[in-house]
Amino acid sequence: MTLCVFSSLVTGIVWSSSDSSDDPSVTAAHGGDAAGGGDLPTKRVSHAVLARTRPLQITVPGIFIQAPVIALGLDKKGHLGAPPLSKPRVVGWYQNGPSPGDAGTALIVGHRDTETGPAIFLNLNALHGVTR
Repeated sequence: MTLCVFSSLVTGIVWSSSDSSDDPSVTAAHGGDAAGGGDLPTKRVSHAVLARTRPLQITVPGIFIQAPVIALGLDKKGHLGAPPLSKPRVVGWYQNGPSPGDAGTALIVGHRDTETGPAIFLNLNALHGVTR
């Protein structure tokens, strides 16, 4: 089973990236995001815009997840791919979505279980409220 997780719904996810910034001066404007059907948010930037990066790792401390991230795209039918079943502890990131530090909703996917046993998102249902 492939489980899709929107980062806006999973609070406490920590993206690790070589060029990401925790600069609080970058803020998203009010409004919906692309996944919510609204206009894309705009950013007010008080520093130079960073080059696009990809997430290297995802961490969800509340349910003891720490996993490498691979880039995924859409197949010919427009469906998002999934990490290989042979790598149940790997998470996929939709590479055409926002990169770490960008405004918008990033999409990550992973398996809950495979034919060989539990996978990275097995305990996702145990995550409640804000986890830091």
